[in-house]
Amino acid sequence: LLGTLPGRGLAGEALARYRDRIEAYMTKAAREAKRDTSWMDPHADYERALADFVRGALSRDGPNPFLDDIETQAGTVAWYGALNSLAMAAIKFASPGVPDLYQGNELVDLSLVDPDNRRPVDFGARERLLAAFESGPADAAAVEALLADPCDGRAKLWVTWRLLQLRRLAPALLSQGDYRGLAIRGAAQRHGLFVHRAFGQRALALLSPPRFAGRGDAPA
Repeated sequence: LLGTLPGRGLAGEALARYRDRIEAYMTKAAREAKRDTSWMDPHADYERALADFVRGALSRDGPNPFLDDIETQAGTVAWYGALNSLAMAAIKFASPGVPDLYQGNELVDLSLVDPDNRRPVDFGARERLLAAFESGPADAAAVEALLADPCDGRAKLWVTWRLLQLRRLAPALLSQGDYRGLAIRGAAQRHGLFVHRAFGQRALALLSPPRFAGRGDAPA
């Protein structure tokens, strides 16, 4: 739950869909554990009790201190997870080799294993965001605005879009360029990764801070 609840929490139909996802995941996990139920010999009463437990834990039909508490904690986890995803996307698209991009992960994706990660991807939403990037301002203020809520995924899509453009404009630099780690000095030296790519007359320096939580910066 800490890894899949979105930073803003859930209510109404969105919470109902989330309960369905967690119920399906728990049924799959229980069957594959083969202790109280299994794919070959499903235990209907056990699975029904498991589903009731999940739905009770994620219900808003009355006061639910558990869900209140887990949503508060998940908000912090989602905040740092979204920032870490930006750092990892930058590292991935600036590293040697061909970057692997799982469809749907252009935005923040809080899916579990199959069948949860096989849900249809909303390509229309991604196309609309890309169109807004292409037609909108590209100054520092516009980019900073994307970071106001990194959990919504727009900042991750922007990093992915810009670095894929760079890979197209400078293919030799990204596919054949030298790759060297550079030292970081100062108070944040334990919290970042600094690499340098070079090929011919082109060079790229990437400074990525993949350890946000260690710095103690809390979400607003």
